[in-house]
Amino acid sequence: EGATNRQQGLEIQLRNFISMYGPTDPHQSPPERTCISKAEATFLQHGLQKHHSKLAKFRMTAKVHKNPWKTRPIVCCAGTVMNDWSKWLDYWLQKLKPNIPTYVKDSQSVLNDLKKIKLPPNAKLFTADATAMYNNIDTEHAITVISWWLNDMDTKDQLPPNFPLEAVIHAMKVIMRNNIFEWGDLY
Repeated sequence: EGATNRQQGLEIQLRNFISMYGPTDPHQSPPERTCISKAEATFLQHGLQKHHSKLAKFRMTAKVHKNPWKTRPIVCCAGTVMNDWSKWLDYWLQKLKPNIPTYVKDSQSVLNDLKKIKLPPNAKLFTADATAMYNNIDTEHAITVISWWLNDMDTKDQLPPNFPLEAVIHAMKVIMRNNIFEWGDLY
């Protein structure tokens, strides 16, 4: 019952989010950096109607390419209100990737860059893979740092046009603090 109540509370928060940041007059352009478009509001409202009160599911997936096999925990929120809200947030955050100094588009772009710098014949290249980072990130610290970074980019006029800064920060805080899911009969 507690999980269901929290889920309903999140749906109310999303309705309030749409009211707060959605367009107030369909005939006027929304103010820059504060509002979401009519299409975005419609997308989020559709999710509310379609996925009413559905909770995310905890699952395990097998990493069969590992020997011995390993599992990876996944909270699958496909078909939930939070998934649609997360998709909206991801859409806007993806636009900021080029602003990250260490951003690499793909492995081919790394290879192209390496060809340009003409490494000496005795040079050695190494790769590393981080493991289990996502579950070791302190949520409150991440919210603070990401909010600071977004506000700093805003101050430096580095955000994309019409980037809904206030709405993005608001959504990030709600989404990162509310990971409600079910696993069997547990919530």
